[in-house]
Amino acid sequence: MNTVLRNINMTSRDYIICTDAIFESVSVAIENIPGRPQTSVFNLLGESLSHKSILKRFREHIENVKEELRKSRVTASFPKDSPKIVAIFESITASPGLLLPWKEMVRICREENVWSVVDAAHSLGQEVSINLQEVNPDFWMTNCSKWYYAQRGCAVLYVPFRNQDMIKTQLVPGTRYPVRGPSPPSFIHEFHWSGMIDPIPILSIEFSKAFRERLGGEKKINDYCHTLAIAGGKLVANMLGTMVMDQTEKGELTANMTNIELPLPSSIAPSKDVFFLYQDRMIDVHKVFAPAFYYGGRWWARASAQIYNDLSDFERLGSALSETCQKIKDQASQNIDQ
Repeated sequence: MNTVLRNINMTSRDYIICTDAIFESVSVAIENIPGRPQTSVFNLLGESLSHKSILKRFREHIENVKEELRKSRVTASFPKDSPKIVAIFESITASPGLLLPWKEMVRICREENVWSVVDAAHSLGQEVSINLQEVNPDFWMTNCSKWYYAQRGCAVLYVPFRNQDMIKTQLVPGTRYPVRGPSPPSFIHEFHWSGMIDPIPILSIEFSKAFRERLGGEKKINDYCHTLAIAGGKLVANMLGTMVMDQTEKGELTANMTNIELPLPSSIAPSKDVFFLYQDRMIDVHKVFAPAFYYGGRWWARASAQIYNDLSDFERLGSALSETCQKIKDQASQNIDQ
């Protein structure tokens, strides 16, 4: 992500659009862009949370950014030298864990003459039949270890041919060894071999692929995990007397992660004390964990459904969350009394 953002060559005249669920490291990468572009945050939550609503409001948000540029008289007709608008969005957000209509968002970017940078860290292993040539993003990147079972330290960066000349690695450039046959493009040399790369994580991709095929393949894995995420989320929400974030009829916002509202009042603000109390109770006492986060004025927990999980794991999670949230509320009451 850092390599891509630095090579787009943005200035203070340009705009970055990002979601309010952007991953923290991506947010830091945006802050460190040398040109200091302006930032506009797109809120995923609206009157309703659905793919249709997100797409409608995403296009409106882009149009509003363009209108802001017109009002500032930076450009009136958006010629070739007009400010860049770069949209950075996730295929599946991390906190909350929501499956966004990212393919359609890429299409909207293309129609609106906006650069599309897709953070697809959670896609490989959670989404099937991804055809990047068909979707045609400007940049797309995913992680091979989160859901695909490869070793940590390997990822995929997809750059269509039209944008490869602009990408220069932020690390030591690759050594240009002689090759048999036609010489690869400079884009390949940028990342090929610097003498400092451990090839083992990359080689593990083939083994993880073979393992997943032995399990029954991508569709079977994801059908099981998706179904479990939907059922498990509802089970835990019922135990807590709350709700899941994805209220769509077919669970279109859910891949293999579900977001469950926690029975905590919004008056309990995020803090280190709350974080460590939650973490210590869940891990040390209950030996089960789902990360908690504060979003849209409510507390939530994100639970991931994996091939080794079943509904009994979610039931155990629900019991642990109930006890832990009560401890947090008790602690908050004591602080008020003091």
